[in-house]
Parts: sequence; C-alpha cells; structure tokens
Amino acid sequence: MNSVRAAFSIVSAAVFAGVAACGSDSGTDSAHAVTVVDKSITLGAADACDSGGEDVDFLAVINQTVTIVVSGASTLTPRFTLYAPDFSTQVGSSFDNGGGKAKLVTKLVESGTFHLTVCEATGKPGTVRVLVTHPFTG
Repeated sequence: MNSVRAAFSIVSAAVFAGVAACGSDSGTDSAHAVTVVDKSITLGAADACDSGGEDVDFLAVINQTVTIVVSGASTLTPRFTLYAPDFSTQVGSSFDNGGGKAKLVTKLVESGTFHLTVCEATGKPGTVRVLVTHPFTG
C-alpha cells in the first residue's frame, strides 16, 4: 500500500507542478499557490441546498492544505460540503464569507479524489466559480 501511495504522490505532484507551470487567472500568486480546480458552474432551482447540488471532483494528496472558494453574485448564498474519497465521510463545510462567497481551508488526511457538492442556500439560480488551490511546495 505504501508503494501505491508513493506512486500516487509522485504522479499527483507532477500533475500539480504542470498546472502551476501553465499558470492561471486564479487571483493568487502562481509562485505561491497551485490551482487544482478553476471552474464555473450554473446552479438552478434543483441545486438548492435542501434538495441537491452540483458535484466537482479533484485529486489531492495526504497532508495537503487546500483552500476552496466558491463565489458568485452578491445576491447568491453559495455553500458546499467537501467529502473524502469514499464520498460518504464529510471532511468539512464552507462558511459564509459574505458577498456571494463561501470558503474552507483544510488539511487533508488522506490521498485520493475528493468531492465537493456545491449548492445555493436560498435556491436562487446563478453562476458560481469554484476555485481549489494548495500552496506551491516546489
């Protein structure tokens, strides 16, 4: 199992390094943060937090600290829940960052594909940006 984790870490590091080398319009200094996800999604009435949401997945490695920001128009109230690779264990949930934003900073305790479920607390339709970053360690 350790050789699998080591191989996964090497592959993930190479992928993340490639993303960092390409750069992005993430609003962060690419020398200090690596963008893992930068995606716009449209939330509709079916994506209200009490009835559904949209899923976004990303790869990450053990002991990595990730910053997740979901932002949209100031009239929106985006929320999200982060799930572990087993898609049942909740790793964390967003907190209201004001002005149509939700944010979570957390250190991950395992490697794998993590799952975000993004929803709109008031059920208003709109487009939000999902941004997942981690510190550049190279």
